Amino acid sequence: MPNVCSMESAITLSQQYSVPHPQAAASTLTPEQAAALAEGRRRAMKVRTAVVVAYISSALLVFGCLSAMGSVPKAGPWAGTVALVFAMLAAHGFYSALRMKRFDARSATRLGFQHVFMALAPLIILIPLWNAAFEILSEFGLLPFSAPFTQPDNEFRNLGLKIYALYGFMTLLYVGLPGLLAWYFFTRARIVRDVVAGTPAWVLDAMK
Repeated sequence: MPNVCSMESAITLSQQYSVPHPQAAASTLTPEQAAALAEGRRRAMKVRTAVVVAYISSALLVFGCLSAMGSVPKAGPWAGTVALVFAMLAAHGFYSALRMKRFDARSATRLGFQHVFMALAPLIILIPLWNAAFEILSEFGLLPFSAPFTQPDNEFRNLGLKIYALYGFMTLLYVGLPGLLAWYFFTRARIVRDVVAGTPAWVLDAMK
């Protein structure tokens, strides 16, 4: 019966070359190997968290890129340049996050330098704005060191407080937050190196 023989041979070949299910492959690990894999995953939790933070930061850059592109008809080439810079930073962020997911410590360092740039670049705009705000406040006598300094009425006092609050918030948002993320990614580079140094190679391959 040739059909039966061919079916039996096909079943035999399929069983021989079939890929085991991941759960079945995991069940073949010895207790020591399973413990090593669990310990590796525990040690890599901070790395996984850093990868998620990098993805979120890059997604926000994509949003900024789209917003700048929408402003091109009104703002002209300046908005297009900002959109291009945001797109390049987002692409670099996504690529570095993918490399850090594969335990590349240099990618975390690159993300740190990227956020240093993102923290310093807004100062090009914020410093002139701060100077303009100081000139306005000084002209109205709202600064203690302005000459002459007079006690302003409530309207001017509220104006000065609003200007301080606005520029303080802009500085914190556009400079402080990227600076904090830069410090965060620089410290993650050391953690990635520690994970790679203290984890067996086969565990790293299993977690990639």
